[in-house]
Amino acid sequence: MSNYFENNQEAQALVRGFLDLSLEETAFTHEAHLTVAIWYLSWYPLDKGTDLIRDNICQFNVAKGGENTDSRGYHETITAFYMHTVSQFLKQQPQGKELANLANTLINSEMGQRDYLLQFYSKEYLFSVKARREFVEGDL
Repeated sequence: MSNYFENNQEAQALVRGFLDLSLEETAFTHEAHLTVAIWYLSWYPLDKGTDLIRDNICQFNVAKGGENTDSRGYHETITAFYMHTVSQFLKQQPQGKELANLANTLINSEMGQRDYLLQFYSKEYLFSVKARREFVEGDL
């Protein structure tokens, strides 16, 4: 198992950078998205955490010069899918694990892989305008 984070301070710094918009755009990777999702779901219920991460991803994109359109930026289905997935993952973890440990465990699991949701969605459906705008159930 490889560690994305060497310590909890690194994971917390990533979340802080995302929240205060100081994180470099290139540092907001798939693994960083998962880490931020863990952080939100450690503090908020799924619905509230999803609302907050949605708003903050949109703000982050704009702050970094991006746009949230039908072809770029925020993607509702991907976000909602992974928030649900991370919520299920956290229910299986012992209480008291630090953010970095949780993130490293998730990132190294099947659920943490970049192509995990392609087990449930065809690429064409996942990257449709409808799936970007609103949550859609998988088509596979």
